[in-house]
Amino acid sequence: MNSKNKCKMIKLRGLGYSQKEIGDILGVSNGTIQYQLREIKKLSIKEGVDSVFFNLILPAIVSDMIRLWYFPPQQTLGVI
Repeated sequence: MNSKNKCKMIKLRGLGYSQKEIGDILGVSNGTIQYQLREIKKLSIKEGVDSVFFNLILPAIVSDMIRLWYFPPQQTLGVI
């Protein structure tokens, strides 16, 4: 699972989605979600939550920001 999907997984889990729902949204098995969440939890206990944020979550956020900066969504004009 790439860092962008891990970031989405953490966000969805924080919003209260079940592991099954997250798996369905990301197109992966429930076992994959369980494994990834377990590994992230181990990493956060071992290295600290800040380390997990800066090494896992922040890069995915920054890459989205850069993509949106260079390729902004198309604006549609509303009917007045």
